[in-house]
Amino acid sequence: MFSLTIVLISNLIKNEDLSIIATLEKPWTGGSLLNVDHFIEKMKKWYFCLGINLILTVGIFLCALLGRSLGIQEPALAISVVWPATGLSLATLLLFGYRAGVGVFVGNFAFNIFVLIIYPTAIHLTPLHKIIIATFISTGSFAQALISAYIIRTYSTPLIFRTVQDVFIFLIPASMLSCLIGSTVGVATLAIEGGLDKSLILPVWLTFWLGDTVGIYVITPLIVVWTLRYQEIRFSDHIPSFICMVFLFGLFSFSTYFFDYPLPHLFVPLSIWAAYLFRMYGASLAIFLMTASSVAFAAFHGSEGTSLISLITFISVTIAASLIIAAVVNERADAWALLDSRNTYLEKEVDVKMNILDQVRSEVSQNRKLSTQSSVSKSLTLEIHAPLNQIEDITKSSLEALKEIQKLLTEQSNLTLVEKKIFAQKLYQIRQGLSDTIDLQKFIAKVVKKLIK
Repeated sequence: MFSLTIVLISNLIKNEDLSIIATLEKPWTGGSLLNVDHFIEKMKKWYFCLGINLILTVGIFLCALLGRSLGIQEPALAISVVWPATGLSLATLLLFGYRAGVGVFVGNFAFNIFVLIIYPTAIHLTPLHKIIIATFISTGSFAQALISAYIIRTYSTPLIFRTVQDVFIFLIPASMLSCLIGSTVGVATLAIEGGLDKSLILPVWLTFWLGDTVGIYVITPLIVVWTLRYQEIRFSDHIPSFICMVFLFGLFSFSTYFFDYPLPHLFVPLSIWAAYLFRMYGASLAIFLMTASSVAFAAFHGSEGTSLISLITFISVTIAASLIIAAVVNERADAWALLDSRNTYLEKEVDVKMNILDQVRSEVSQNRKLSTQSSVSKSLTLEIHAPLNQIEDITKSSLEALKEIQKLLTEQSNLTLVEKKIFAQKLYQIRQGLSDTIDLQKFIAKVVKKLIK
């Protein structure tokens, strides 16, 4: 057990992600009661870490005393039906990481030494035996808390108690199976060194194991969920339901204590209702109040033996049902949130694609217009090209005819000089007009060629 604890500590020192606070996803850190970055820097300072461990030592010692008052006073130590110190140990390791392990061990060791000193049947034990017993039991509790925290941080999502998988990991391997370590080491130590009677080994071991398991079930979710506050719930929307729950809880508790009506089973629908409306907040708080009321009722009426085992079983089943329902509601809310975000994303993408499609349509329309205009212009140019060629041919032939006329006129001598000049000027004007016509025809031909291209 010592070697296992040392190996775990060395692995955790190398991998500092045991703390939930250190691995919280950024979108959720704003809702936490703790300033995450500031807290992580504080935990690296020795005096702050020492203060946390001192507070944790006192807290575990007081929780162990409370558990002892609810337990069976058997030979050396009190074995409780609910052991809150175990749940506090796991919650602090999850929140603060392996640096809080010193407080977990010292708190358990101090309580074990205290009980061994004041318990009458432990008078025959020497101080060395008392130290050995307290050390082994404390080591078992410490290793149990470390293994539970390691399982949760390794196999759960970064935000535990968020999904059904997280709840099952918490309920079975991190609680039921891990608590076998502390109960086995504690009972074996009491049997070997503390003089535990062989006939009491099995019932004490069973009560030890169930007490640690229920302590984790009740205390750990309450501390972790209400400390981190990473789930967004509008409590103002459920004020009438909350008032109704408080009234019914008070009515059932009052009837149980003052009229001796055994009504703990009526807390089951209240716990499920709270888990459905307030998710892990309602589930953890309802579990705590139901367990406190049921255990107080059992202690007040002196329940023993099988009745206590039945009570623990009933509490465990109710806790499991409440946590699973809260996790299912969480997953449903996450699925709806994811669906809304995907719908929003798709709507934006559709808008972008529609804008692109509109642009493509406008470009296609413009291209169609241009193609229509180009086809019209080509047809027009083709129609104009033939007459222009005819004009060119006629103009050239006219110029040649004018040249011949001019030549003939120059050869005639019966015309006066003045008439020849006038006639020559007229011919020149006609020739110049035909020349301009040819130039215009060439210009139009060039324009037509450009249009054709």
